[in-house]
Amino acid sequence: MFEEAVAAIFPMFKDAGSEHHGKYFDIPLRNVVPKPVQKPHPPLWMACSQLPTIERAGRHGFGALGFQFVSADAAHAWVHA
Repeated sequence: MFEEAVAAIFPMFKDAGSEHHGKYFDIPLRNVVPKPVQKPHPPLWMACSQLPTIERAGRHGFGALGFQFVSADAAHAWVHA
């Protein structure tokens, strides 16, 4: 569901209208306004508590908000992952 939501939301930031027809969401053509001033969109962040979630945030270009207490070495490894 998360992957499909990202695929549906990102086109809404562009100048034209957008639509999405997927497994979980069916959004008819709409022009969502106001559009973001920052291009291509404002910074987006994702709550993360596991390395796979941090990797998913990175794949989408999101910032990762970590809520785990880990060692400095583990945090370094997570950031570079």
